[in-house]
Amino acid sequence: MESRKRIHIRYKEEILSGEISPLLIKLGLPGALGLFLQNSFNLVDRLFVAHLGEEELSAVGIAFIIQSFLMALGGGLSSGLRSHSSRSAGADKLDKIREGAHQGFYLVLLAGILIPLTGVILTPFFYRTLAVGQDIFLPAVAYTNIILWGAFFQFFFVYGNSLLRGIGEMKIPLKLLILSIVINLILDPILIFGWGPVPPLGVRGAALATVIARATSIIILFRILVREGFLTPSSFFREKIEVETFRSIMKVGFPAMFNRSLSSFSLGFIYWLIAPFGAGATAAYTACFTFRRIVLIPSHGFSGGAVTMMGVNNGAQQFKRTGKVYLTNIRLTAIVLIPISLLLIIFARPLLSLMLKGEESLEQGILMLRLLVPSYLFIAMRTSASGGLNSLGEGGPAMLVTLGHNFFMTLPLGWFLSRHFGLAGLCTGLTGGYILSAILGISLFFYYLKRYERNNQNSDSPEQRESY
Repeated sequence: MESRKRIHIRYKEEILSGEISPLLIKLGLPGALGLFLQNSFNLVDRLFVAHLGEEELSAVGIAFIIQSFLMALGGGLSSGLRSHSSRSAGADKLDKIREGAHQGFYLVLLAGILIPLTGVILTPFFYRTLAVGQDIFLPAVAYTNIILWGAFFQFFFVYGNSLLRGIGEMKIPLKLLILSIVINLILDPILIFGWGPVPPLGVRGAALATVIARATSIIILFRILVREGFLTPSSFFREKIEVETFRSIMKVGFPAMFNRSLSSFSLGFIYWLIAPFGAGATAAYTACFTFRRIVLIPSHGFSGGAVTMMGVNNGAQQFKRTGKVYLTNIRLTAIVLIPISLLLIIFARPLLSLMLKGEESLEQGILMLRLLVPSYLFIAMRTSASGGLNSLGEGGPAMLVTLGHNFFMTLPLGWFLSRHFGLAGLCTGLTGGYILSAILGISLFFYYLKRYERNNQNSDSPEQRESY
């Protein structure tokens, strides 16, 4: 019988009883640094593409809708696995972590086969519904098709990193991301503009560089998952589907997939609202959205560390400490995010001019950015609240936050005000919706946290409750 390595949980005692702020920084910093590097590279990537023209830059921005959908599927599974792993770690149920890893692999394999086959057929129809002009449509489809064929590599990269982060291992995902970025950065100018015998591939080259970089990284990631005891290659297809483990993962994972997919729809709807204002406005929003992703990096880093800490504490049924972790996360986020946001408002023109060459699109970008920046802290608060709900295993309420955010707050306000006040109205409506959805998310998180705390106090013993 094959012996199995014991999965080692990082920082468990500190997570359960140590000082929160230093550990949250320790766990959040690698994630924040990784996101900074990734988004900085995305900025450089788009700077390369911007030299091809505004149409190509707009095409990559439009294609991000499909990329966001892929990230939604992979990220949804990631949320489910991370929540399951951290809660199982807190409850000392390490076999459940391994079960989740194998069942997650089956889902990644299935998605990696089905998504490219269906995506390349549906993508042109999707872009047509957005009323994308022919000058943007063709490069957008070309870019997206290559990304779709490499979807398995993207899914596996997210899947493996979520398993590692669920047990508190934050440094390995960062190192793998750095490797991927370096490979991508080397290949980008070669494949986009051509070099020697390599012909210029334009936006197709940018997509191909991304796929090659991810494929290289997951070879190493797979070996690490085997070494750490998550995967046992000889028993890949002999592992049974454990219903309770699968349900634990998908109770968070399926709503998270829906939430993130809905975010892709939301982004597409915003681009649909912007389209009548011209290609320059589309390029301007693409630039603003790129900077938003960069500015929100610290909040995502802290939130990632907080989700692991909250999950382990929830597994150990320390719900009061979970609330303290969330509030500490918000305080640290505000300390970092507010000054960065102010600098972005002040230096909007020189920053946006790096990506926007036309004067009209630059002025539109400045207007959008200064109206959207005040929403950034509230976006972070809502995202952290949804992560807190996921750490409790409550994917349904987290999905409710997303539904309210998209269908009753942000998009309706943006649509209504855009009809009366143009781009300024659209951005004002989006900001107002982000504020309202943050209030909803925080309220639901603390409602469910208090309910778990009451149920735990009323139980005769912790074993009477399902801890994952």
